[in-house]
Amino acid sequence: ACPDTLSCPAGGGPPVDRCCSPAMGLLVFVQQWYPKLGPSDAFTLHGLWPDECNGDQGPRNGCDSRRNYPNLGRIIKNADPDLYTSMTTFWPSYKKNVELFWSHEWNKHGTCVSTLEPQCLSETAEPHTDVLVYFRTALALREQFNPYKVLADKNIVPGNLYDRELITTTLQEAWGVPVRITCRRGQINEIWLWMKVRGRDHYIATPPVKPSKAQECGSSIYYPPK
Repeated sequence: ACPDTLSCPAGGGPPVDRCCSPAMGLLVFVQQWYPKLGPSDAFTLHGLWPDECNGDQGPRNGCDSRRNYPNLGRIIKNADPDLYTSMTTFWPSYKKNVELFWSHEWNKHGTCVSTLEPQCLSETAEPHTDVLVYFRTALALREQFNPYKVLADKNIVPGNLYDRELITTTLQEAWGVPVRITCRRGQINEIWLWMKVRGRDHYIATPPVKPSKAQECGSSIYYPPK
């Protein structure tokens, strides 16, 4: 059995089996807002990105090219049609073939989740369990950390201009940690939330380790309707 430890413990601590706790134990969960992309009342997914405990990014080309599976969309659709449907709804791509987008996210980031490495999975696990669990995890986090709902509960809704501090403070109060907001041309674009992991797969929001680069947003942010 794996110990119930938190990834990236303060002060280091003894190393934990990489099957029991993510070796790259600080993860960035990124949701995005693009007009005309995805449901009108939901942020969509960009990715779940494992980082080193000091905040450094993972390898540019991912962690295990042997698991850069071709036909990722077909794999997901055949194994879990409901997951595939959820991904087409909540993980669309704004600029390219959506399955290329999913493959990029899996190849670069999903292969770096050490608890999903083949030696860490049960011998009886279904094929491609690593892929399925990675994408299911991100979709579950989207439901748990739902920025559209948090903002709407405070009457912050698309179609209006808002003070940046109001948006960041509203999200921070809901989730208990600072977030990063990015903008494109003065419009809200992405929300970054950092995570640590308790045990193998219990994700917990955590403050960022490195100070965020320039917010890329002015003091006022337009929240466009979709």
